Amino acid sequence: MALTMMSVGAAAVISMQKTSMQSNLDARRGDVAYSLLQLWVERLRKDAMTWTLPSPTNPSQSNFSSTQFLKSVPSGWFAPTALAAASPPISPGFDILGRDLPQASLANAQFCVHIRLTYLVNNTTIGKGGIANSQDNLIRADLRILWPRSLSDPSAPVASDGVCGTVATADIPDPSVYQSIYVTTSIGQNTTQ
Repeated sequence: MALTMMSVGAAAVISMQKTSMQSNLDARRGDVAYSLLQLWVERLRKDAMTWTLPSPTNPSQSNFSSTQFLKSVPSGWFAPTALAAASPPISPGFDILGRDLPQASLANAQFCVHIRLTYLVNNTTIGKGGIANSQDNLIRADLRILWPRSLSDPSAPVASDGVCGTVATADIPDPSVYQSIYVTTSIGQNTTQ
């Protein structure tokens, strides 16, 4: 009788340990994912620092094309292009430790950042007195990071081209396959006053 009670108790403890370990792993992946998402928010803000024209002192020119990620505002979600020449390299895909992956390895990414950019105010918006306020440009940036629900299970269904592939264009990736975190911020033109 005592042996039976001990085996039931041991089975419960082993089950509790397994659940605890899985919860710790999920929390760790969520922490890494959130850190990477914040990294990309800062990358977009840094990119906006090169967007300085038009300005009140130079209203006729625009250097928006000098930005790396903001210059093309496609409709819908996209995985930004990796910048291998940057030091350190900049990529939308990351390995399990949160390190940027080169473009050639994006199919093996464990985490991938996707971006959706929308103009809130652009330089054709008419301001006070019917004059275009080109220095009031503002872009809404929606960012999300996806990672497979089960990194430890290689048989889990994931897109054949990885989390940085075709799933990037999906408005709502399959929640039974991917975990995600979303963040929204605004990015403004860095005008000189």
